[in-house]
Amino acid sequence: VPAMQFFANNLEFVNGDNEFAVESKSVTQALRSQKQRYFEWASLQVVREPHANLPTDVLSYEDHLKVLRTIFEMRYPNWMDLFLSWNLCNNTYVRGHSARIFSLMDLRLDTAHGPYQTVNGQQPVGVDQRCLSLIMRKGVHKKNNDLRVIGCFRHADYIRCATGAMGLSLLWRLRYNRDISFYQGADGDKSRSRWRGIKLLADWKCDRSHQTAYKALLAAAN
Repeated sequence: VPAMQFFANNLEFVNGDNEFAVESKSVTQALRSQKQRYFEWASLQVVREPHANLPTDVLSYEDHLKVLRTIFEMRYPNWMDLFLSWNLCNNTYVRGHSARIFSLMDLRLDTAHGPYQTVNGQQPVGVDQRCLSLIMRKGVHKKNNDLRVIGCFRHADYIRCATGAMGLSLLWRLRYNRDISFYQGADGDKSRSRWRGIKLLADWKCDRSHQTAYKALLAAAN
């Protein structure tokens, strides 16, 4: 409506004669109907079989294991980023761009969505009931205009487990890199704590470095 009003004011009725107000119930209803008709038309243009040509299952289970083992066998200096991003992106379908944006403050341990078991019908027990979640902040990630939360369960195979990869990465950085400090800042203000802004992927700053590392890894595993 604002665009149509701008067109009317600046092209159709430049001199102010016969002013035309676009905003009305009829115009609003017409735009809604047009939008609905477009979506109905667009739905008929897409592939009728939703499972056709999906960008999933490109690699077999054995291929995934081969790539992940290559990360450690080749002793890549950025093995943490490779190991974590590979499992995180495959287990949650998150984009590489988002994986590089995630920081420590986006991590959440969710106890309501993970699988669990009961003993004699009693309360859930065991660590499996927890689910590693990541908060996708509004306006920070590509094509994400709303707050979203994604997550993944623990994987039966440790080398393909995003939760395990996250834990290993953080433990390694806490032990050797010393780039994480839990100092709270002035008066315990968490918003000023440096650790909250530390990225989950330590070394990659752009798509090119991310893609270069993946290409080298896949070439070595081929």
